[in-house]
Parts: sequence; C-alpha cells; structure tokens
Amino acid sequence: MTERLRILGIDPGSRLTGFGVIDCVADSANYVASGSVNSVNGEFADRLKKVEDDFSLDQRNSGAISA
Repeated sequence: MTERLRILGIDPGSRLTGFGVIDCVADSANYVASGSVNSVNGEFADRLKKVEDDFSLDQRNSGAISA
C-alpha cells in the first residue's frame, strides 16, 4: 500500500494569507484545496489572531505540519 503525504503550503501576509493543499502519492501530486484568509480590517495583532484562528489544524491526524 502506498502512503499518502498531505502538504499544506502557506503564503503568509498580515492582510491576505493564501494557502494550498495537495496530496502526494507515489509520483503524483493531487490538488485538494486552496483559498485565502482575508484580515484587512483592525489592528495588526487582531489580524494575526484571525489568521491563527482560521489556520487552526488538528495535528493529531497529521504526519507533519510546517509553516
């Protein structure tokens, strides 16, 4: 059985933060999801908190997470 590796890529920004998710199996990479977190309003600390909240990950089911 071939093991799947899920990769989360993050393009950080203090107002607009993008992300993409792919699954890699053997020699192929498959698109899973992409999008952005829009945090243009508010103080800098509040915008960073929104990004953190929107990117909260369940690490119990993840083989590896990197940002």
